[in-house]
Amino acid sequence: MKQIKTCAAILAAIAVLNSCSNDDPAATPGTDSEATPKTETDEPTTPSSTPTATYEILPAESVSIDAGPWAIPADESPEVPLAVIDVPTADFTGGGRWIWTSEAVIGFWTVSGVHMDPCKRSGPAASAGDTVEDLAAALDAQQLTSATDPIPVAIDGHDGLYLEVSTPAKLDYGTCREDGVVIWDESAAWAEPVTTRFWILDVDGQRVVLTLNGDDADKATDRVFTGMVTSAEFARAELAGPQRLSKLVSRR
Repeated sequence: MKQIKTCAAILAAIAVLNSCSNDDPAATPGTDSEATPKTETDEPTTPSSTPTATYEILPAESVSIDAGPWAIPADESPEVPLAVIDVPTADFTGGGRWIWTSEAVIGFWTVSGVHMDPCKRSGPAASAGDTVEDLAAALDAQQLTSATDPIPVAIDGHDGLYLEVSTPAKLDYGTCREDGVVIWDESAAWAEPVTTRFWILDVDGQRVVLTLNGDDADKATDRVFTGMVTSAEFARAELAGPQRLSKLVSRR
């Protein structure tokens, strides 16, 4: 795993990942009976409620997390959905906007700007527009880095684009501001060559970004992390005092 300079909280975790099944037993469908006329002795019926999927929100500090669904907040705004990631085993660490092991890390972001020169960064990150396509174009136009052609994707029924951005192999990273390359406004500063995978999505009008870094991950680990990203669901954050309530966004 490449060093993430501005993410010093990310500690090495146990890297042994086991394949596991997250399939829940299928619910037994109800059987509709023929309608019968209501009589005065009939008791009113109350429809059964469908339980809402629940999850825990990652704490701000880095902690070991149990298997199960964990929600990553992209920022503090209640208007920005949470990304709910199903963690397959207890071998992961989570905190802030990341879930990781020593081999790979998933992040969740709102990206407002992309640095045209990610090494020198002479000023604020230039605006990356508002749409999925705007951000993909800004990453493609960035100096020093190279981006793959974006391809259409959908996660949890929400459309977007997938692409990969690589920092240069031949660069003296020590000459960069703060000794690292920063791709977008809140990105980590990379002190070595790295490839970041982007899933840029439109979730009910809000642009969000899931990222995955794991250049040193083996194929099995990469499959696990990729599956965690592509099976993510999105939840709407609601504020009740200082607490966020957990309600999944209905799939479209």
